[in-house]
Amino acid sequence: MIDLPAARAVRRRGISARREYRAGRFRRYFERARTLEVEWGRLAVIPAPVFTVHRLVALEDSEGFALALGIVVANDAERGVVALYTPLPSLLRVDAVHLGDLLLDPCTFRGSRLR
Repeated sequence: MIDLPAARAVRRRGISARREYRAGRFRRYFERARTLEVEWGRLAVIPAPVFTVHRLVALEDSEGFALALGIVVANDAERGVVALYTPLPSLLRVDAVHLGDLLLDPCTFRGSRLR
């Protein structure tokens, strides 16, 4: 392990400043997002298909590379369809949905941990 000093450009930020910074970065990432319906039975779902509303997910290709992030906005378990808010234009190269442990409000882009 190599211990590196912090870069000189780094500024100390309080908790609220860090939250606002993160929310702003997510807001920018999702500014061109739209809702796509995903038939999750046709994809690998990691770890298990528990699509909680506002849950952050990664849409991955066959090699596990994240193509884009998405936010669960609705789940129709009977039809096996989940609606994701994502900047990804299509699901063409998506082979897996990797569920995260962060809930992210698609209006405020403020996050909280999944309980």
